[in-house]
Amino acid sequence: MSKKNAASARKANRYQAILVKIFSNHGGSNKKDFLFERDEIRTVANQLKIQLPKNIGDVLYSQRYRAEWPEAIKSAIPRDTIWLFCPPARVGTDSSWCEEAAG
Repeated sequence: MSKKNAASARKANRYQAILVKIFSNHGGSNKKDFLFERDEIRTVANQLKIQLPKNIGDVLYSQRYRAEWPEAIKSAIPRDTIWLFCPPARVGTDSSWCEEAAG
């Protein structure tokens, strides 16, 4: 594995660990959606002793556009649904995580 690919894999694992914890904190598998604040990313990273990225939004962006859901989340949601991040209506508001029927 190249150095660039290894660094990318570490970043994905770090980001996904944060997202798995947020998902479980909100009982994600038992809900169809939930809101969370961006500051929760910082709180969870501190709890897990994970170094935060310079751009906290990259945690959400990378999952939304570049990465597959971690197995811990994929295995917790029904097969006929998909989960996605719904961006906030405006900067500084809550972010949401929501489920949609697979089509």
